[in-house]
Amino acid sequence: MATNYSTILNNVCILSKETQPSTFASTAEPYPELKKYIVDVLGDICQTHDWTFLERSYDLSTVSGTREYSLPGDLELKNILADGVRRASWTPPLYYVQDSILDQTVLTSGAPIRYSVFNNQLILDPTPDAAYTITIKYRTNYYAYAVTSVDADSASAQAQLNIAATTGAEANGYVLIGSGTARREEGRISSFNASNYLTLSSNLAYTHTLAQADPVYISRDTLSDSTDITLIPDRFIKAIEYGAAAAYRGNFRPDEKYAILERKYQDYLKDLRASDGFGDDAYPSLVVGRNNKSANRMLIDSFRQAGR
Repeated sequence: MATNYSTILNNVCILSKETQPSTFASTAEPYPELKKYIVDVLGDICQTHDWTFLERSYDLSTVSGTREYSLPGDLELKNILADGVRRASWTPPLYYVQDSILDQTVLTSGAPIRYSVFNNQLILDPTPDAAYTITIKYRTNYYAYAVTSVDADSASAQAQLNIAATTGAEANGYVLIGSGTARREEGRISSFNASNYLTLSSNLAYTHTLAQADPVYISRDTLSDSTDITLIPDRFIKAIEYGAAAAYRGNFRPDEKYAILERKYQDYLKDLRASDGFGDDAYPSLVVGRNNKSANRMLIDSFRQAGR
């Protein structure tokens, strides 16, 4: 997991030649500005490239006769990776079709070969005639995790996870439990009690006890609290720190120190792109906008793919 917000703030103060805050909650200048620049740089880094640390995978099992399936809150059509929707034991990816066109060319029943998304619902075509496993790869909207821990025994084979705080939790959100332990597992939040527990969409694979106090990371769309951590791996955290320090110095003190910080930020960003980005040539673009075929042409292609 990456460095927490409080540590990043202190490091940015050092780079900016500013006194470190006595507490993270301090509202004295320049701490509010520095916090804003940290969040802004984090957003810029995460929104401008398909970083591997932002990729998520979501599995669902179809039900015979059911065409539409609810998706997690952070899984939007615009973030689905090209060729990222696949059916188990079927080599080609499912073929994306705009929802309006899919409704005009509905196939009857069978193994899904096409899909669309509307109102956070995955629409499959043909309507599944059996149970199929569908895997969706996408880029998450979440840039950070709220940090808490297990505070009461939570048994395996049940869906309730008892934790110290539910800050940042939302239905369909992503949760990581026991990172760095043999009990590491991931899950989706079905619902939550605001005081002390999460109900997951599937049962726990491991028992997490009060004595173990396993860490729990709840997905969040930005940094907010001092203990929040970014999705950016530790080895790349300098990109955020130098970027925030450069933005601050550039706005308040555009001097030689600013120029040095800006150059270092660009160097760290370049290393991040080279080491962790999928790359423009190495990975396909997102799914939106790649389909401009007519309804008839897509229907013909769908039948052709079904025959492969």
